[in-house]
Amino acid sequence: MIINFLIIIQERMKIMIAGAWDETNENLLSSAFQIAKVAAEKKHIIITGGGTGIPNSATHGALAVNGISIAYSNEGHCEGGHEPATFRVATEMGWDGRSVLAVKSSDLLIVIGGCNGTLNEITLAYLNNIPIWVLEDSSEMICRLKNFLYEGKYIDKRKNVEIEFFNSAQSMIEKLNSKNILQN
Repeated sequence: MIINFLIIIQERMKIMIAGAWDETNENLLSSAFQIAKVAAEKKHIIITGGGTGIPNSATHGALAVNGISIAYSNEGHCEGGHEPATFRVATEMGWDGRSVLAVKSSDLLIVIGGCNGTLNEITLAYLNNIPIWVLEDSSEMICRLKNFLYEGKYIDKRKNVEIEFFNSAQSMIEKLNSKNILQN
């Protein structure tokens, strides 16, 4: 069983959907649900930082189509969690340590809103050359991020990976449905 699971994990794309755990904007929560649902329909694995808000909506989107969802918990146990993820990983590493494991387990980072924790996940993905898709204007921090970026799409002059902005969840879904989703 474990070997079969490891083979499945290696063969499928792993997409982390990041955003605020305390998000209440119904449009953003719906976006996370729909994007995760489409990705899971394509047999991609959804990764989140666990908890409520955007991570919870993404988990529910994946599970709505019997997809696989992995939630990385900042706590040292998996009991009593908020999300019904397929798998929960108890990291005992706090919020920032949890983010390192979740991001480094991903092939693509999709950002829907968020604050400083999400910014940490963006920089982790950038350092590890993991493609980053961002829903424009999805939080105050995201609005400021685009103005901060080098040439409007890189964190610094090294140009590790382009940060790609999308004006709607639907445009992200269209790219997920394309054959070459990791090419700009």
